[in-house]
Amino acid sequence: MSKQSNARRFPGYGGANHNPIRGTAKREEAIERAIAWQSLSVKEQIAALDRRLGVGVGAKKQRERLNSAK
Repeated sequence: MSKQSNARRFPGYGGANHNPIRGTAKREEAIERAIAWQSLSVKEQIAALDRRLGVGVGAKKQRERLNSAK
């Protein structure tokens, strides 16, 4: 039994090309979030991680990078 992808069976539906407007909107939102995050100081970024994940929990590599930048 061969596997058929939905892209072949239903052209124009699903996948990355399903809704290009949504993809553009998501990309723009991601850029806005990145700019907002970069505008925070190192201490504010660590505080934001603590609020979101808990003190010292998760985002290990990012916390190391931020602590080395202090």
